[in-house]
Amino acid sequence: MDAFRALIAERQVAAFRRVAGPDESGKERYECPAQAGKVICGNCPFSQDLPAGTPVVARPHAVPELPVEPARPARNASKADRESYAGAKADWDRQGDFLRCCRQRTITIAGNVVAKVRQPLAWGSDAWIESYSRRTHVEGTFGNYKSAKTADLQRGWIFIVGMVKTSLMLAAVAVATNIRLLRKWAARTGDRVHALCAVDPVDHGFEERDADGNPDLALAPPVEA
Repeated sequence: MDAFRALIAERQVAAFRRVAGPDESGKERYECPAQAGKVICGNCPFSQDLPAGTPVVARPHAVPELPVEPARPARNASKADRESYAGAKADWDRQGDFLRCCRQRTITIAGNVVAKVRQPLAWGSDAWIESYSRRTHVEGTFGNYKSAKTADLQRGWIFIVGMVKTSLMLAAVAVATNIRLLRKWAARTGDRVHALCAVDPVDHGFEERDADGNPDLALAPPVEA
């Protein structure tokens, strides 16, 4: 695990930094690690003034000069001219996309591009591991709810509809599960300080008696007053 954390930390040095987003369409803006002040790169003049000891990009890509953008044809241009412009513009866009991050401060990434790895926390980082570890407890709780030996929560367990009603019933299941787990822990550790951990009194059954304490007459039919 220590080796994994070390590799992730090394990877984070070269990772782009999220500047803004995502917006309503999922787009985000990122800046390169040199612009973010994490590395020194020959393609970023700003990074040359970073403190000594900052990691240096050993072999940065050569950034070719971007050709002049093709001129848009006039409104009354022929179909051939419009098609020629469309092809030239597509070529220009492809060339412009190459190392665009080295030509401008930030770049925009659409929401459908590697969406799985674009999480609020960097994948594999200590913060991500701490957050993801909560899933173990969440899945364990769901298992407790659904187990036939515990709450036995399953389809058809109640015959009501509606989010509010169902949520109230589920809250009762959660309360019962918490009490059961607490008492199980108390029995294992012997710690019964909390009132919910107290041992239930022994059930000696129930016997109905009359006002005088006579059990024989308690179940007799009522007499006319």
